Amino acid sequence: MARLCSAGTGRNTVALLASILFVNGAMLFAVNKYFTSTSQLMCTCPEQYSGEPPNDTIKKSEKQKEETGRQKLQGEQAEEKVTQNSEQQLLQQPLEGQQQLFEKQRQTLEQEHQIKLQDELQIQKVKLERECQATVQQALAEQKKTEQQRMERPLQARLNHQIWEQIRLLQKWWGLRVKENSLVENATLLESLQRSLFLSQYWTYFESGQPPLDVTPPSDVTEWWKAAAMIDWLMEAPAKIKCQHRQPMGNWMVCMDPPYTVKPPCLVYSFGIAFDFSFDDAMGAIGCEVHSFDPSMKTEDHKRNDNVTFHKLGLSGVTSSNFTARRDSYVKGKQIWTVKTLDVIMKDLGHEGRTLDVLKIDVEGHEWAVVDDLLKKNILTSQIRQFMLEWHLFPDWPSKDGYSGLYDIYRRLKEAGFTEYSKHAHPRNLNPDKFNLQADDRFVNTKFTPR
Repeated sequence: MARLCSAGTGRNTVALLASILFVNGAMLFAVNKYFTSTSQLMCTCPEQYSGEPPNDTIKKSEKQKEETGRQKLQGEQAEEKVTQNSEQQLLQQPLEGQQQLFEKQRQTLEQEHQIKLQDELQIQKVKLERECQATVQQALAEQKKTEQQRMERPLQARLNHQIWEQIRLLQKWWGLRVKENSLVENATLLESLQRSLFLSQYWTYFESGQPPLDVTPPSDVTEWWKAAAMIDWLMEAPAKIKCQHRQPMGNWMVCMDPPYTVKPPCLVYSFGIAFDFSFDDAMGAIGCEVHSFDPSMKTEDHKRNDNVTFHKLGLSGVTSSNFTARRDSYVKGKQIWTVKTLDVIMKDLGHEGRTLDVLKIDVEGHEWAVVDDLLKKNILTSQIRQFMLEWHLFPDWPSKDGYSGLYDIYRRLKEAGFTEYSKHAHPRNLNPDKFNLQADDRFVNTKFTPR
């Protein structure tokens, strides 16, 4: 029993120990699980499970929150600052690029402006140099022209230059001494004085053997005595062409140099006969067809010989059957003539378009109107090979008011190509009140262009 008790006691003891161990293990497991759960809860809820008193836990939790918030705020501020810096950098990069571009453009513009300025300065320099050269050349040309004008001063300018001071002094002298006379009378006296001085000075030039002057047509020649001096000088100037073979035909000289040679079949018109047929007969003798015209002769139309035909007809600048003749040494009493222009006469005689190898005119002052008509109709240049005429300026006719126009006619004749090969001046009177001028001129047509 004792064994059994001891045996049973031993088994019981083991069982008890086992039970105790099991219970302890279960408890340990439970405790371990509890603490594990509690530890997890304490990690998630430190305020409830911090193992500290509630108040301290709360304060600590609040501090942690504040610290966390402060750190979060600092982080956000740092991020915002970084963002702002990034934005500023992003904004600043294009701004700096624009500034660099602007600076580059400014430098380019400055360079272009500098180049343009240099080009303009160079252009101005070249322009100034050219203007300077042109000015110098113009000054030299003007100096040369002045010297040439001084050496070849037109007659009118030379005469005016020498007598102008005399005119001034005499005008002053007359003004002081003729106080009671009218201004018109003073002007008349002065004009008469000017005429006398001008023509007297002209005569001094002419008689002193001055070389021929190049008389150009001044547009301001309005005084008759100046125009008269110009005409006289032109008429008295030496012949411009030297004809080697001049053949006398009556009282006129004909040039036989080619291309002006007169030979059959030649046509000759002779105006102004006064019963002197020497020229007409001589031209007919070499085989020319000659037509003689003179309305002042009491002779009707007739055939003088085989080659010379006479016409009682006058030449004028107009065509008229009731022309009143001017009385002179050839015309005694009142006479009514039939006169025609040259183109009408040539048409009536069947010579329209033909060349006149010689045209001779001696019509006692009417030659001015005839020549003017021939120039206007271009008959001289196209149909006349040689031209002979006698110029007349009588004391009372043509009118002195028209002397400027007569001077222009003479000038235009020269410009048309008619150049003197022979000339002869008659005795003349240069007294203003008795002014008289006559001269024979023989021209060849240097611009002859037959139709």
